[in-house]
Amino acid sequence: MNRLHSRSPVTWLVILSLFNHVGYTGTRFVALLSVLALSDSPFIAGALLATLSLVPMLTSLPLGRWIDRHHKAGPMRLGAAMTAAGCFLPIVFQDVVGLFVSVALVGTGYNIHQISLQSTMGRAASDLVHRTRLFTWLSLCVSTSMVVSPLIAGFGIEHGGYRVAQAIVLLGPLATLGLLWHRRKQLALEPALAASPRPAPAKPAPVTLVTPAGTSWFGRWTSRRQARRAHRAPSSIGLLREPPVRQVLLASVAVSLAFDMHTFAVPLLGHTMALSPAEIGTIIAFFSAGTFAVRVAMQWLVRRVRGWTIVHGAMLTCAAGYYLYPLAPDTAVMCALSFVIGMALGSCQPNVLALLHEVVPHHRSGEAIALRVMFSYVSGFMLPLVFGALAVHLGVAPLFVAIATNLVVAWWFSRRPVQHKSSGDASHD
Repeated sequence: MNRLHSRSPVTWLVILSLFNHVGYTGTRFVALLSVLALSDSPFIAGALLATLSLVPMLTSLPLGRWIDRHHKAGPMRLGAAMTAAGCFLPIVFQDVVGLFVSVALVGTGYNIHQISLQSTMGRAASDLVHRTRLFTWLSLCVSTSMVVSPLIAGFGIEHGGYRVAQAIVLLGPLATLGLLWHRRKQLALEPALAASPRPAPAKPAPVTLVTPAGTSWFGRWTSRRQARRAHRAPSSIGLLREPPVRQVLLASVAVSLAFDMHTFAVPLLGHTMALSPAEIGTIIAFFSAGTFAVRVAMQWLVRRVRGWTIVHGAMLTCAAGYYLYPLAPDTAVMCALSFVIGMALGSCQPNVLALLHEVVPHHRSGEAIALRVMFSYVSGFMLPLVFGALAVHLGVAPLFVAIATNLVVAWWFSRRPVQHKSSGDASHD
């Protein structure tokens, strides 16, 4: 399956991701430049980016379990509505407090929408190659949004101001809500998405504990506790006990951090170099163009190169680019480095998502994605605060060195992938 068909629900899921991502990426870019203009403080800028991750960090895991139980378009509608509300706030309240509330809403809404969408996409695939192709289509739309959003936001700020740029960005989640309503019947039926139906996990047999007559209250309490444990859902810690899951999550978090920190570190560097919003937006757009270019070739690449080989090569290439970034003498060199880093990171995400689906049970895919997202958001919450504080005292260059070193460390610990015993597609991972 190399192409998406217009009547397929998967096609509409990909389009929904594109429009909602415009709201997320555009608001993050506009809010970051707005808070730098208002406060001129890297620490406050880091705190703003940390706020984007705060609520998702705390809610991703229970949210993933909830989505595993429901699998409806409802979570997507809720997420798109929250994203739209967050995009609207800076149009009315153009101050630091309003920006913090805005990014909290946008981060939470986008997280709800994406976990639901990615879980549904993963279940729609029949094997690892098919799943990687679906996630590649999804990633292509995200890359398209990341090219368009900073460009229109940067030029919107330069020619119309921050409110005008934010109003343009708001159109993305509004389009998502419109499509969810227009295609509500088609998207409400998850069985239509499945390329090959998978049996639901067997429920544990009822456990009956017979308590002898005359047993003390402590014995009865212990028996009831054992019965509750027998019916309790498996702990998420159990997923982390599996070495293949740990390796995929480690690589995923390092890649996600490098991806997200690019949109934080580059505006800080551009602000330090007195670049215009349009120039900063152009540099970030080159990064996104790199992710788009490599994902166009991903359909061909995944049939010839193992997923882990792509991920490891991309991590080392990206690390080299981040080490060189602070040495760039002008905007042209920064654009070139941005494009290379974008290509490296762009090749990782669809492969990491596909590998994650391979090493976890299918009925826990939403929980596994939520676990990955939660770890990414923990890093996304803590590190902007730390990096912002460091930038106040040491400058921006150490941020790039730290991101590159983190990628090298993650590569070292995942350089020898452990095969998953129950994987049916081991030859592809």
